[in-house]
Amino acid sequence: MSHRYKLHDQIPNDVLATRLDELSNAITDGKEARDREFTMRIPAEPDRDADLVLAAAARRIREYAKFSPQFAAVVAARTVEQENRACLELARALNADLDRVLHVDMEEKPL
Repeated sequence: MSHRYKLHDQIPNDVLATRLDELSNAITDGKEARDREFTMRIPAEPDRDADLVLAAAARRIREYAKFSPQFAAVVAARTVEQENRACLELARALNADLDRVLHVDMEEKPL
């Protein structure tokens, strides 16, 4: 990783997810892998240091859940069927929100 990102909220989801995968693998790859991957560097690297990556992922999940109750329902769903229903409800809710925003925007700005 690098010093490319100075703050946790600058780390793209795919970079964060890749690092979470690496940390997950290190847990099962033995002591040397854990010792190597679960370190804290000075200066801190928000996209590499395990404590910062885990905290950023937890923070991001909480932010998404606050943003959308439907997202929280997807995260909390226990079965595939429940997840599918929750995803469909989320899609409908997001489409409705988008329609409202576009409709309001069109009314405010005449062509």
